[in-house]
Amino acid sequence: MRACLRTILFVAQPPLRRAHSAARAAAAELPRRYLAPPALPEPGVACCVSHYEAIALHTALQPRRPDSASGSVSLGRGDLGALTVDLGLARPASAEVSASHVRLRGTRGIEGEEEWTACVPWAFLDRVARKRRAGVWQCYAPGQGEAEAAEEAEEDDLAPTKVEGLSELTSRPASLLPLDEASPTPPTAVLGGFNMHRTKGIDPAGDTDNKLRALGKKGGRVLDVVTVELDPAMVELQRANPWSRQLFDDPKITRLLGDATEVLPALPEGYFDAAVHDPPANAMSGELYSLEVYRALRRLLRPGGVLFHYVGDPASKASGRLFKGVLQRLREAGFDAKTTPAAYGITAVARVTGLGTSPRPLELV
Repeated sequence: MRACLRTILFVAQPPLRRAHSAARAAAAELPRRYLAPPALPEPGVACCVSHYEAIALHTALQPRRPDSASGSVSLGRGDLGALTVDLGLARPASAEVSASHVRLRGTRGIEGEEEWTACVPWAFLDRVARKRRAGVWQCYAPGQGEAEAAEEAEEDDLAPTKVEGLSELTSRPASLLPLDEASPTPPTAVLGGFNMHRTKGIDPAGDTDNKLRALGKKGGRVLDVVTVELDPAMVELQRANPWSRQLFDDPKITRLLGDATEVLPALPEGYFDAAVHDPPANAMSGELYSLEVYRALRRLLRPGGVLFHYVGDPASKASGRLFKGVLQRLREAGFDAKTTPAAYGITAVARVTGLGTSPRPLELV
């Protein structure tokens, strides 16, 4: 979940010994004014391709490219081998190769319930194969009929668009960066030149798993996940990222949009069992390393609740200097804290201070 600026992830999870009906006896409240607006998929987008996938498509299908503008070649799954789209999450079931474009078809979903068709112009594949610039592009569904699709592709109306933009809030460029050619791997977000995940010797999935493992094993059922995001530009990246679909589709997840220093005080006291505090690079973090934010986090956690706070590589000079101050402020805020080197951060347990109630389903107010 760290492909976001100023993102804090909360998990409400009752232990198995706690009766589920009792945990839902009352209603906690979320501030409606911070509820993120619906982030609908961009109309017409059929799938995404990374530069790795575009180059693989070019290499595999170029020999099948007809010389004649009126010719086409149809290919089945067996002809397409290991070709993927959606950053490794989907495989085309068939392809139709013409002189102007490649039409890919496939399904997605647990039972293949969602069909998709993408028209990818050869001009785009040629350009990516030639320049080999890293990135993720959204590919669009064709118009109705072969003639219209070919005409649109030739006019470049269906040219894939790169997933990137400029944050109006921070004036920093934002984009998605694929990291692995060989296996399905989520991308990282890049904001102002800073990667939002660890990428050296680990991929974003492993980075995220390490942070969640740092919370420790917790029995029971996840009731609610609440995310807090500052920047609408990062929400747009999340919406375009195939690996982030659950963030928008899972009814257990509530997305809030706003400055964490304002949102945290508005959340219900003692509701959460665990939190992941995952600020960006210190240069962009604002008050997210402050005693006030740590006190706000402590207020939200039940006694014994666990916080993981990403800081950075404890062996590096820049991040290493932060750890001492962060540990001191967390302890002052009411946590027992220790460094968790494998996850590049600090695990902190909320001391028993009389705060907290049983987790309850969240309601908007």
